[in-house]
Amino acid sequence: MDSNFSQLIEAGATIVTPTKRLSRHLSYQYAQEKIKKKTSWITPDFLPWEGWCKNIFDKLLFSTNEPRILLNSFQQQWLWEKIIRNSKYSNRLLRIDKTSKSSINCYKLCKEWGIPIFPEDIDLTEDANAFKEWVSMYEGEKNNNCWLDDACLPDYIISHFDNITFRSKKITFYGFDQLTKQQSKIKELLIDLNMYIDLPILKDRHQTIAFSSQNDLDSEIHAAACWAKEKIKENNNVTIGIIFSNINKIRGKLEYGFSSVLTPEKFTKPEVTFLKPYSISMGKPLSTYPLIHIAINLLS
Repeated sequence: MDSNFSQLIEAGATIVTPTKRLSRHLSYQYAQEKIKKKTSWITPDFLPWEGWCKNIFDKLLFSTNEPRILLNSFQQQWLWEKIIRNSKYSNRLLRIDKTSKSSINCYKLCKEWGIPIFPEDIDLTEDANAFKEWVSMYEGEKNNNCWLDDACLPDYIISHFDNITFRSKKITFYGFDQLTKQQSKIKELLIDLNMYIDLPILKDRHQTIAFSSQNDLDSEIHAAACWAKEKIKENNNVTIGIIFSNINKIRGKLEYGFSSVLTPEKFTKPEVTFLKPYSISMGKPLSTYPLIHIAINLLS
């Protein structure tokens, strides 16, 4: 972990990350660093973006007199499904639950980037008209009941920023490839209040970018494993991330491809247990485990 970053954490700054996974990873890294030094430490404040926004909302509840209720993901899903099911378009939809999830993602994307949901006086397709009608009903339900959702929570925080009472604490955003319009506005407000700290750009990142074309998936996996092996030889402490789509569908190929390159001895010595130098971040679905599969069959 970078020394400047460690000092910032020790000073009590809040580190906001784009995902829960990155928050957990940073917390683990920091803990390992302290364990090596054999020192005790206060749990650092690593929060994913949505968790940080909800934390701010909880604090704003005590400084504002507005009776706002923040809907959780299940409540938002239920509300969207109710609106879509009661609309004139419901008979034409095969999977209302899938349609509601797509609508939630689209609505959130529009709010994140400040995109108007179809201005007036433009011709729309039937799908666009349906979405516009659902959004109107959804926002009407929220306004009538003083509800908030994840998509509009950052806008609520922006409009109530003057009520924030914890201005002495420093905050930084870490690991974001690109800030959305909502995130950029909040960052600007934090800078104005002298609460935001910019992290120095690490010089050893993104030094080279290369492109490689492979004939098929097996060749792609093998090439990625060979590249990772070369990087590990150069620096045994390096952390490498490799991205594949549809991991659960190709899990067997990934396991075989990486183990044949990184731990080939496991195939010649089956009686010995070798520690894997890699892990697949996405776990297996519960339904693939024999005991769970049997339980599901019994319940059905």
